[in-house]
Amino acid sequence: MRASIATMAALIAILDSTAHAAAVKPSIACYSGPKNGEAVHTGLLSVLGGSDNLLGLDKHKNVVALKYASLAKNFTITFQVCPDLGKINVQAPPGKNAYTDQHMGRIYVKKTNDIPAGSCLTVTNPQNATTASKPNVYLKVDKCSSDTEPAADQIFSHGFVDNGDSDFLLWVGDKNTPCHNYGFGWKTTGSPDNNIVTNKPGRAQLECMKNPKAVALQYYSPNN
Repeated sequence: MRASIATMAALIAILDSTAHAAAVKPSIACYSGPKNGEAVHTGLLSVLGGSDNLLGLDKHKNVVALKYASLAKNFTITFQVCPDLGKINVQAPPGKNAYTDQHMGRIYVKKTNDIPAGSCLTVTNPQNATTASKPNVYLKVDKCSSDTEPAADQIFSHGFVDNGDSDFLLWVGDKNTPCHNYGFGWKTTGSPDNNIVTNKPGRAQLECMKNPKAVALQYYSPNN
C-alpha cells in the first residue's frame, strides 16, 4: 500500500511539472521586421529625422550633440520588437494626434570599429526619471542586457503618428518608470527650431513627453 501511495504521489508530481512546463511560453528573441509584417525601422539617430539633426557619441559612448562628438559623428540604430515585453499603449501628449501600431522593444546599435556587436541604446540614469521638466536623463551606447526581455533602461516603444506619416521612438522603461505611459523624448528649446538641450559636456537630455517642448526620438534614413 505504501509503495502504491508513493507511486501515485510521484505520478502526480510528474503530471504537475509537465502541466507547468506546458503553460510556460518559450522566450522569443527580439527581432527587426518583417517577421510579422513590421517594416524595418533603421537609420542614423536624429532629433527630428533630418540629416542636419544627427547626434553622435563622445569617447565614453554618451549620446551628444554633434559638435561634441569625438568617437562617432553619427551611428546607425535599428528598432527591434521584443515580444516578451508584451504590449504597450503610449498616450500622445495633450492636443496631439493618437499614436498607432505601437510595439515595445529595444534599440540595437550597428557594430562599427568603435562600437562592439551586441550594443543597445541605454538610459544612463533611469533613477532620475520624472515628469518634471528637469529630469537629467541621458543616453549612451552600452551592452544589450538581454536578447528577449531587456532591462528597464533599454526598453523603448515604436509607433506612428499623423495617420502613419511619421514614426517615433520613446524610452518608456518598465511599468514603475515615471511617465511610462507617455514615454521620454528629446528635451528641446521648443518650436520653431526645436534645438536639443544638452548639459555642459554636450550630452543630449531626455524628458517626459507630457512637457510641450519634448520631441520624440527619430532616425534619418539616407536612402529614403
